[in-house]
Amino acid sequence: MVVITEPTNVGSSGPYNKNSSTQLPISSIQVHDLYPTVLHGSIDKVGRYIGILGMMVFNPQAEAEYLMDLPQARWQLRWTEMPAKLSNRQSRQQCTAGSDQLCRELCNSVISHLRPAQLLCVDWLLTSLVIAALIVGALVLDHVFSHPALTIALVSLGAAAVAQAAPFAGRWGKPDNSSVPSNSTGAANSTALTHNVTDTDILNFALTLEQLENAFYTTGLQNFSADAFNAAGLPPAARGFYEQLSQHEQTHVDNLTTILGDKAVKPCIYNFPVNGNVSNFVAISDLLEVVGTSAYSGAAKFIHNKDLLTTAATILATEARQSAWINNAVRGGNPWSTAYETALDLNQVFTLASSNIVSCPSTNQALPVQVNPALTASPADAAPGSNLTLSFTPSPSANGTQLFAAFLSGNTPAFVPLTGSAPFTITIPPTLEGFVFLAITNSTEKTDDSVTVAGPTFLNFPFNSNNTQIQLAH
Repeated sequence: MVVITEPTNVGSSGPYNKNSSTQLPISSIQVHDLYPTVLHGSIDKVGRYIGILGMMVFNPQAEAEYLMDLPQARWQLRWTEMPAKLSNRQSRQQCTAGSDQLCRELCNSVISHLRPAQLLCVDWLLTSLVIAALIVGALVLDHVFSHPALTIALVSLGAAAVAQAAPFAGRWGKPDNSSVPSNSTGAANSTALTHNVTDTDILNFALTLEQLENAFYTTGLQNFSADAFNAAGLPPAARGFYEQLSQHEQTHVDNLTTILGDKAVKPCIYNFPVNGNVSNFVAISDLLEVVGTSAYSGAAKFIHNKDLLTTAATILATEARQSAWINNAVRGGNPWSTAYETALDLNQVFTLASSNIVSCPSTNQALPVQVNPALTASPADAAPGSNLTLSFTPSPSANGTQLFAAFLSGNTPAFVPLTGSAPFTITIPPTLEGFVFLAITNSTEKTDDSVTVAGPTFLNFPFNSNNTQIQLAH
């Protein structure tokens, strides 16, 4: 647990009265607030993190306690039940996956301010010991000579050592997102994925998708009666099952909102191109369920808490059942595509979902995602083995780089190199079938967000029980 106590009796010299304190609520704790305010608050903002680094040195055991008892210190920090050394992968994993929720959040928050390369490549203990020595020297000088200038000089030197090691991303304090590309559509609050993603981030990402699905089904069923479903030639049970499906999405929204509490994002404003056509409603529902299944499959790797991972897995299973029902029982196509679902990365999912999002409340927590450049593929009815024309605007960083059309299907993506100039014409691999996501990448080694240049877009090559490609009924 973390207890922060504020001194109520601070004299002109000497420590505060440790027996008189006021406990602050846990919900008010922010990592950027966990620092000692030294020397009457005159030290640069980098001093905020010296306390954290010092505790990582002086508190190597989970139950150890280190009190920042500096002259004129404002805060007393007491860390227990938390592995303080985050200098290696194993201890970080133990910290971020521990049983205590507050400790997990603190670990994730501290790690989120660190550059991954620093965590992996730099010996934190050595760096921290140097800084701690400088701080101790500063305090001795302050005590012996009572000369604040000497103290400031040494602490500033310690700050320079921290800056040289550069363990913190962005500005000192909260992470700086000012230079991060934002969602180009203005559809939702988002920030580039440049730091460790927390469970709260993933749950809010999932909640954003569930709210979108919930709004789609609620609106669609309000607009289309049972007679409209029957007139469109849909199976008699279709609307009743869609009503149950809609209830599932509402339950998912309610559950995730309860878990997140006051951190839960609010619903956005959406635009679904149904255009009064039941068949369009069915086609969009199919796409949403496929994307939802791929979203949960890809996001599982980011979830630390096992209970939350189980919750996500149960939602994933339901989304997959719904997808199979729509494409098979309603549309007359294949209930699955391959032996494996296609796992999409966060930006890839958000790129697909954002086309239906108009705007979101400005008070919503920023999601750790951004929208990739759009990718269009034509003709829309192109089949495996036929030509496909691709149009997209790559980022300037992709100039001169070999690009590939990556067909994402199950665990075995297929890559087709792009040659010539835009728009590019390629041949769709003839072995593809079922649901396929198409993205432009600059690598054939992987297909995640780090190599995605544009897209993805969605392709569907339906087939029957004889593995023969067919046209869907709706």
